[in-house]
Amino acid sequence: MEMEILGTLVYDPANKCLFLRHTHPATPGETSPLIWPDGTEPIISGGRRGVDVPGKGEIVDGDRIDAAGGGIDRAALAAIRSPQGCLGSERDRVIAVTQVT
Repeated sequence: MEMEILGTLVYDPANKCLFLRHTHPATPGETSPLIWPDGTEPIISGGRRGVDVPGKGEIVDGDRIDAAGGGIDRAALAAIRSPQGCLGSERDRVIAVTQVT
């Protein structure tokens, strides 16, 4: 099920990962690991870490995110390549981003 994803991209230097800090009224302040659309590449721009999303462009640490996507089942994560620690803990809700506006 698609949902609105509102928040700020945040870089965690401890595990070298990007997360979403929610600003949606239902989940303010929570953070979630993100799975980006195919073709998304990691970048460093102006000294800030982020991603270059096909069809959208660069999104870096501190930028606001307005996107669509949905939760992803943890069992499905085994097939996803992600640096260790970037998918959070078992209690974290992982969000698959399908569209960035």
